[in-house]
Amino acid sequence: MAKTVWYPQAISQPVLKEQAKLKLTGFAIERSAKQILSGRRTGRTYYVPGTKGVKYIASAPGEAPARPTGRLATSISTAWTGGVTAHNIDTPIGGAGDEVKNPGGNVSVFKSIFKVVVGTNVPAGAWLELGTSRISPRPFLRPAFEKNKHRIGR
Repeated sequence: MAKTVWYPQAISQPVLKEQAKLKLTGFAIERSAKQILSGRRTGRTYYVPGTKGVKYIASAPGEAPARPTGRLATSISTAWTGGVTAHNIDTPIGGAGDEVKNPGGNVSVFKSIFKVVVGTNVPAGAWLELGTSRISPRPFLRPAFEKNKHRIGR
């Protein structure tokens, strides 16, 4: 029977450090997406819905969406899930250095399953980001990711 042996100093500190980096990268992508949504656009002029005569300039195809109400920008958020799991096996497997030899002869493989998600819960966000059959894409999340992807894997 395999024993579970936990080496908190050897495993958890580096994993927690990497998780913190991923969280910071997620927050940087969130900030970038909100910055991308600010500023002037070059599309058509419309009235802001629900106001009396306030006008705004819409985004042209390929530009980030305009902010007539700010709802999309305020809905962008960062969330994360996951942690570290440990699996005991009797036969060592070749890997990327994530194995720790147990005193009992078994190998514990520690795997970090951690996910950071940056996005919006506003349905129009997906339509604007990806486009539809009637709307050309107006990306704001992809450019934010591209601007910050160098932070991943540092």
